[in-house]
Amino acid sequence: MSTPDTKDRILDTAERLFAEQGYAATSLRSVTSEAEVNLAAVNYHFGSKDALLVALLHRRIDPINTERLEMLSAHEAECAGREPHGTDPRIDVDTILRAFLSPVFRQSRTWEESGTHFLQFIGRIHSVSDDRVRKMIFDLFEEVFLRFLSALERALPELSQEEVFWRLQFVVGSMAHTLLWRRPLIESDYFTWPEPDLDQTIEKLVAFCTNGINAPPDRSTKGGGQ
Repeated sequence: MSTPDTKDRILDTAERLFAEQGYAATSLRSVTSEAEVNLAAVNYHFGSKDALLVALLHRRIDPINTERLEMLSAHEAECAGREPHGTDPRIDVDTILRAFLSPVFRQSRTWEESGTHFLQFIGRIHSVSDDRVRKMIFDLFEEVFLRFLSALERALPELSQEEVFWRLQFVVGSMAHTLLWRRPLIESDYFTWPEPDLDQTIEKLVAFCTNGINAPPDRSTKGGGQ
């Protein structure tokens, strides 16, 4: 009989092979062979290759998204009773971005060695055109992205929705680059100063993104600013 250990072994194996070979090039037969299970076990736990990928993504991404929404909701609840004056006092850009960014790095600490394969896989998705897989990933982030976009719009009423949208996209790009390239950069010959720990890296990233989000409106953007 298939066991929870079997399910985790399939997920770990698929994660590694997707990272090494790409999703399209990895067959279910290669996953079952490497995981030392039969195809019936994959069908029992997942049903299809696409469903296996979705389960793999949920395993890594759901805890991140849950923590993000909990942190944002806690901040909104804490500030809900304040009297408004000027910009919305219930929403603070630094706190919003900390809620968006820090869970990614905190959760990555729990991934151990297998998490390296997940990051490699995400890096491959960034560099190889696979719109179907990208849509699977985007769908998992849609609720979170819209919640944070709305919070930033309330915090930055002087910016158009379009401008806030693009600035949040740039935050996502900075986060992805830091997550994927932090270790290779630190281990490169160019890095000659003391290595920042993960908490310091988070603080640097939050400060950088906060300053970018708070920049004056881009007057060249149609509809940007007041």
